[in-house]
Amino acid sequence: MAARPLSRFPQLTAGYSAAMETTVTDEEIELRLVLDRLSYPADKVRVVSCAEVHGLGTDARRRLHHLPDRRYASATEVVAALP
Repeated sequence: MAARPLSRFPQLTAGYSAAMETTVTDEEIELRLVLDRLSYPADKVRVVSCAEVHGLGTDARRRLHHLPDRRYASATEVVAALP
């Protein structure tokens, strides 16, 4: 998948510091956009269910299934906990 500059997606930069990676893949963009649809806090079951309902790609759904079983305060927190 092609990497894109993160600056092209300002809605994805909330919670990111300048020292973090500056490019993201299409899959990461799609994942973040889906996660942003949830209301937080959300538990793992709600996160995975949202991904399935919105047709998130197989690889991203697989990663979400490996999340620790707990409540997440934000999409940024979910992404940070991904394996």
